[in-house]
Amino acid sequence: MELALIGPWRFAGKVPSYLLRNFRNWQARKPKSWSNTLLCDDPFPSFLAGKWFYGSSADIDYPELGAMRDGLLQKAERYAEQIFYVNGREVHLADPPCNGRWDVDPITGLRWPQTSPYEPMGDGAGDVRFPWELDRIQHILVFGQAWRYTKDPRWPQSIIDHIERLMNEAPYERGIHWRDGLQLAVRIFSLAGAADLCHDVPGNFHGIINNAVLGHALSLRRQISPHSSATNNHSIGEACGLIIAGLFLNRHSVAAAFLRGGLRRLEVELKRQLYADGTPYEGSVPYIRFELDFLLLSILALKGMNCDVPGWFIRASHDVTASLSAMADSRGRIPPIGDGDDARVVRLDDEPYLAVNETLHLAERTLKTVDLAPADTSFGFALWAGGPPDQKQHYSRMSGDITAHLPDSGLIHIRRGVLDVWLDCGPTGLGPFGFGGHGHNDTTAIVVHLNGKGLLHDPGWYTYQGDTALRNRLRGTSAHNTISIDGAEQARLGGLYEIIDDCKPTPVRIRYFDREGVAIVCGHTGFDRLGKNVCYRRFIIVNGTGPWIIQVADVVRSSSEIEVQGHVGSDFEIEREGDGRMYLGGAHILEFRGMEKDLQVERIPYSKETGVLLTGFGINWAVGRKNHIKEMCKRKWCYISRWRLTVNGE
Repeated sequence: MELALIGPWRFAGKVPSYLLRNFRNWQARKPKSWSNTLLCDDPFPSFLAGKWFYGSSADIDYPELGAMRDGLLQKAERYAEQIFYVNGREVHLADPPCNGRWDVDPITGLRWPQTSPYEPMGDGAGDVRFPWELDRIQHILVFGQAWRYTKDPRWPQSIIDHIERLMNEAPYERGIHWRDGLQLAVRIFSLAGAADLCHDVPGNFHGIINNAVLGHALSLRRQISPHSSATNNHSIGEACGLIIAGLFLNRHSVAAAFLRGGLRRLEVELKRQLYADGTPYEGSVPYIRFELDFLLLSILALKGMNCDVPGWFIRASHDVTASLSAMADSRGRIPPIGDGDDARVVRLDDEPYLAVNETLHLAERTLKTVDLAPADTSFGFALWAGGPPDQKQHYSRMSGDITAHLPDSGLIHIRRGVLDVWLDCGPTGLGPFGFGGHGHNDTTAIVVHLNGKGLLHDPGWYTYQGDTALRNRLRGTSAHNTISIDGAEQARLGGLYEIIDDCKPTPVRIRYFDREGVAIVCGHTGFDRLGKNVCYRRFIIVNGTGPWIIQVADVVRSSSEIEVQGHVGSDFEIEREGDGRMYLGGAHILEFRGMEKDLQVERIPYSKETGVLLTGFGINWAVGRKNHIKEMCKRKWCYISRWRLTVNGE
C-alpha cells in the first residue's frame, strides 16, 4: 500500500533509514538510568554563558526590562507549582492524573511506554504534543529571568529540580522524552539558555547543565539519519541544536565535531529546503517563524563566541526573514496556512503564536537591517535576546499597503490598511514533488482577514495525532476556501504528515490596475487523476480602499459530467438574505453571481492554536453546468462559480 502511494524511489529511500534505526536500536539495548550517567564532569560555566542573550548580562534596571518584572515573576511562580498551558488547556502537572510525571497524558491518564526512540512509537498514550511541549522545558528560561531580577537561589534550584525530574522519569534514551530529535534540539536551546541567564550562579549548577547538554547532544547526533527520504523544519532545528551544543561545550573534546557537523548539515538543509524566494518548502506559513528563530538564535550564539558566521548562513537568514515579513499583516500577525504547533524555540515572552513581530524585530537587530517588522515591539523576546534597537538605524515600519508575491512557494499577500488577503497558489508541501509534510490541500485557497479576524478563514490544524479524523478534515480540500470535484481531494491524503504528490500548481499571473487593484489567475492539476480531462482555473480581483471588493471566479471544464462543490469558512456569523446573498458579521456582504445552487450555511470547526477548537460558519454550494462549448470539443462541460465579497470598513 505504501509503495503504491509514495512511489518506488521514495520507498527505496526509506530502506537505509529503516536499517540504520534498527542497528541503533540494537546498540541501545542496555539502558542505564540518568542518575548514573556522567558524561561531562566539567563544573564550570560554559564560555557561552553570559554572552548569548542580551538579557543575561544587561542592566536589569533598563526601563523596558524592569517593566516586565512583575509579570515574569508571577509566571515563574506558576511554573514552580508545575502549572502549564499546553495544547490549549491549563495542565496542573502535580495533580492527578499526572501526579508530577511529565510522561503521563493529562487527558487519558496513560503513561507513555519506556521504549527506545529507534523502535516504532505505536499508538502511544494520547496526543504526543502534550509530552513534547512539556519536555522542551522552555519554562526554565523564565526561572532564569527570575534569577536575573531577584538573585533568589530558589530559581536556579528550580531549574535543576525540573531538569532532573524530567531526566529521571525513564532510563537514558528511553521513553517519549528521548524519541524525537527536534525535541532534543529545542531542549538543548532551553538548557543552554538557562545556563546563559544564570551564568553567575555558584556551586555545581553548571556542572549539572553541562552534563545534560552533552547527553542530549550525543543522543541527538545518533538520531539524525543521513538517509532521510525527506527533511523539514526538524532537520534545520536539529542542525542548530548541534551548533548550540558545540558552542556551549567548548571545553569538551567533541565540541568541535558538534559544531562542524551542525554547520555542515544546516548548509545542506537550507539549500535543500529554501525556495529562491526565501520561503521554506514545507507549505506552512507558521513554521517560517519557527525556522527563523532557530537561525537567528544560532547566529547570536556564534557572535557571542566571536565565531565567524558563514556568508550562506547570513544570506539564508535574510531570505527567510524577508519571506516572513511579506506574510505579516500590519500588526505582525500571520494566517494559520498549513500546519503549526506552538513552535517557539525559546520562550522569553508571551507573544501569541501567530504573531511574529518580535521575531522580525530580532532579525532587524541580528542582521543589522531595517524595515522588516510591521509594528513597534510590544513584547520582550527581541529585547531579551538581541537587545535594544540600534539608534543609528532609521526605521520606517512596514505597516503600509503591500502586494507581495513569493513566486516559488506560490504565496501571495495583499495588504490594504486593516484588510489582508492571502492566496496559496503553490505546491502542497515539501517542494514541487514533495509529499505534503506540514502542508494542507489548500492550493488556490483564499484567506481574508479584517483587523486580524477571519472574514474568510483558514481552518488551521488543531491537532497532529489526538484526533485523526479531525486532522484529516482540517487539512482536506473541502475545509479550505476553494473547490472540490466529485468529492475528491485535490491530492490524496496519506499518513498524518503525508499528502500524495497529485496536485501541481499552474503558473500564476498577476496584473495591477487602478493603483490599488490586483487581478490574479491561478489553478492546479490535482483533479487530472479523475480521468475526465479536467481543467481548473481560479480568477481573483481585489480592489478598493475601504470598502474593499473581492471577486472570485472558478472555471472548470471537463470532458465528462462532474460534480463541482465550493466552500468558504468564516469566523463571523453568516446570515442568509434571499437567494445568493449573505451577510458576514452583519456588515459584510457575500453575493453569489454564477451557477451556484443548493447553498447551505452550517457551523464548522476551525482552529488557530494547537488543542483549541473553535466554531465558525461555513457556506457550501454545488455548481451548475453549461454544456457543449463548441470551441472546446474535448471539454464540452463547463462549470462556473462566481462570488463577490464586499468588506465595509472596520
